[in-house]
Amino acid sequence: MLSLYRKYLKPYIPHVIFRIKDFVLQLLRNARNSNMYTSLENSNKQSLAEKQGKQYVSIIILSFERGEQTKNTIEKILACTKHLKKEIIIWDNASQDPKTIRILKDLQKLLDVRVIFSDKNLRCSGGRKKAVRLARGDYVLFLDNDIEIFPGTIESLMMRLQESDSYKGACCHVIFPDGVTQFSGGRMVRQGNFVTFSLIDAGKKWNSKRIAQKQECDWVPGGATMFKRGIFEHVDFDTRYPNAYEDNDLSLQITQKYQGKVVNCPDAKVIHHHINYEFLKDRGTKRYQGTRYNKEMFIASWLYFYERWGLIIKDDFIFGLIGLRDASDDEIIRYVKKHVCTKE
Repeated sequence: MLSLYRKYLKPYIPHVIFRIKDFVLQLLRNARNSNMYTSLENSNKQSLAEKQGKQYVSIIILSFERGEQTKNTIEKILACTKHLKKEIIIWDNASQDPKTIRILKDLQKLLDVRVIFSDKNLRCSGGRKKAVRLARGDYVLFLDNDIEIFPGTIESLMMRLQESDSYKGACCHVIFPDGVTQFSGGRMVRQGNFVTFSLIDAGKKWNSKRIAQKQECDWVPGGATMFKRGIFEHVDFDTRYPNAYEDNDLSLQITQKYQGKVVNCPDAKVIHHHINYEFLKDRGTKRYQGTRYNKEMFIASWLYFYERWGLIIKDDFIFGLIGLRDASDDEIIRYVKKHVCTKE
């Protein structure tokens, strides 16, 4: 018996133990996430319907390939905003996946939902620029198509913007599925020819008390942010950014050219089902990734920001793409001026 045990059972015991341990850990992770979602539901759930019921909000969502994620985002919005006067505008940037197109055609049959099928990919800035011209609401909320809202999210954003006439935009407290904060607004620091953009509260646990603090921001990411509709009579999305920095640009337009303010809204919590967490869950993700994370377009956006604002964004990711990660400031300045002049 001992020999049989050593030959047939003993080699598999470590693997069995590992599988049991992995199963238990997964159960614990699921329980933790379930508790987090329940807590978020409770913290966002506010009796705001009477105060905000007369306000009209336009919700703009860009779509490209990831149909299942878009569907989940829309279904969550509809479930959480039954009392709100709203329109949902889905701008599809020329998706090719047949399943995604079928999903979008089904969504456009729903009440309050409009789907615009663009014949070309206008990218983020171009799609938002076109879609905002169709918006009729008092407020315009931009949501990425992998954002999950909760009851009270939209009402909290509207109340935040109503705190001051100078407040033109308010961003959500955005949380990854594992409970880690992605951002609650943004900061900007200028140093000579350079500017650094950072995310407020990035990396903190979602329920940290410090994140509950309201504050004015230097800039706000656009994937979960509400604006007063009237601001778009003075500012607009610049379509010359292929795939990055359009949010930084719009915020600077508001704060520097129009003298408005952008703020965060800690009460408006959302989950961001980022590509790093959901890569295998939607068949359109791979094509989306190939288009979204295009090296040449990142560099073009970075150079255009300098053309427009005279500032070089300090971004190690970009420095790596152009082979100047460990370069001096002078070397980076020479590179930028050379390539901007060449383009001109």
